[in-house]
Amino acid sequence: MKISIDSKITRILQKPLKKSEQTQFSHCIDDVLRYISKNIDCLLDISPSCLKTQLLLAIADKSQCQKEMRLILPDHRFWLCSEYPLENIRIQSVDDYINDTNKVCGILLVDAGERIGDPQQGERLETVLMESDTETPLVLAMNSRSNMKSVIRWLSLIRNRKTQIVKIRLPIKLVPTFFTHTGEWLPLLDKKKLNRKIKDHLKTEKNKSISLRKNCIELH
Repeated sequence: MKISIDSKITRILQKPLKKSEQTQFSHCIDDVLRYISKNIDCLLDISPSCLKTQLLLAIADKSQCQKEMRLILPDHRFWLCSEYPLENIRIQSVDDYINDTNKVCGILLVDAGERIGDPQQGERLETVLMESDTETPLVLAMNSRSNMKSVIRWLSLIRNRKTQIVKIRLPIKLVPTFFTHTGEWLPLLDKKKLNRKIKDHLKTEKNKSISLRKNCIELH
């Protein structure tokens, strides 16, 4: 299904961070690059989780690494934010990286690290980390969780490198949105009222049984 994104959603997605948030974002990037320069891997403890990919791309952008970098996206989200048009970054799925015979790169950036330990999705991601080139700096991004110290110990053990945790906490902004069965992504509310497009969509005979609750998601 092709997803059509409403212009209001696009504006929300492209809204820049506030100055104080941008400062914290920049400090986090600088901290990561400083540790990498000292041959130390980094575990990013991030909240809200929607910042993970954006932060990894920003780190790659500011690193000015001359070697090709790898960005591993477990969700197969093969896209680049227009804000970070990078020529020397290669985006791979978990399986593509595992099957790649040459794992040497400038920086290995791995998204969705919170899947480590997951009985269904964690094994392949763990394989990526265990088979990674230990001479390549690693930046692993994950949602904030209680067992970060255990993850650090595990990473340090399998990669035989020191690992440093870097935290970033920004306000969580929730915007309720709605997916139609035709692939339209709409803001749920318009001027504090139910979006007219959604009202019209739900009034059609085909959609009378659709649950508004089930079709709603929150945009962070």
